[in-house]
Amino acid sequence: MVTKELHFFDDFANSGPSPDVARQYARYFPRPPGRVAGEWTPRYMFDLWTPALLRRCAPDAKLLVLLRDPVERYRSHLARARKRAEQRGRSLSPALTNEAIARGRYWARPSGGAATCLPGDRSFGRVRMSTGSSSTRCSTAAWITAS
Repeated sequence: MVTKELHFFDDFANSGPSPDVARQYARYFPRPPGRVAGEWTPRYMFDLWTPALLRRCAPDAKLLVLLRDPVERYRSHLARARKRAEQRGRSLSPALTNEAIARGRYWARPSGGAATCLPGDRSFGRVRMSTGSSSTRCSTAAWITAS
């Protein structure tokens, strides 16, 4: 079972997690023995507080990071933001444009932030990285799994 864009950790920047945050996160992934479950939320690479919370909530997690072409990522982010703004009867905020640019700057992740999920960090154990190309929406992908 895979949950798409759960955004579980998004709100913890201001409030911090409750003591039972790991149990709250785990309830999203019921599964029979021998099966795996997970989620993907692109924002987790962007927010500084997410890696530490992810380690706390799922220390045995296997991480998979998919890096999209930054320009395609920017266009997609803006198109989605425009659609959501129109649905709410609002205009597109300049802050969203800046965020769209920042979220595609994979090479500029702050030290100690989301970059801690990437190869230089060993918080999730041994890291394997491989790259590949795709003719679909992601021109270059990096698969990073920790085990």
